[in-house]
Amino acid sequence: MHFSQACAPLHRYYPLIGRVLIGILFALAGLSKIQSQASITGTSEKLASVGLPGDVWFVYLVALFELGAGIALIVGAFVHEVAYLLIGFTFLATLLYHTDFSGPNAMTQQVMFLKNLAIMGGLLLVAATGAGPWSVDAWLATKSQGSSPEAATQAS
Repeated sequence: MHFSQACAPLHRYYPLIGRVLIGILFALAGLSKIQSQASITGTSEKLASVGLPGDVWFVYLVALFELGAGIALIVGAFVHEVAYLLIGFTFLATLLYHTDFSGPNAMTQQVMFLKNLAIMGGLLLVAATGAGPWSVDAWLATKSQGSSPEAATQAS
């Protein structure tokens, strides 16, 4: 039996696994921005350093966006919309924070830049393929179409 044939029964779980892996990244990033006064202050200073509002309310807004978008990906809710929003967010963060390829942190910046490109690639796949059968989106589709999650996801 060919390897891809042996893995075929697991394919229905791949969208769930991919969404969870990407979603955890954003949810934890959001939480880390507001976990302590020091992290709030650090995030505020980092935002202000690139010309964004450094106010505490903006730190909470960014953290809430990342946390909410991460959770939405994990549970598979509105994944097309969330994926596009996160692509824009990640693209902006990449341009603002990870394009200085000179100096003592050049290698770290290159790695962060490439990591963000990979994240955007994963999000493009999520946007293109949808949430998959194990998701809130599939559950909502079954409610509106009266079919199984697998059939509802294949139709989208």
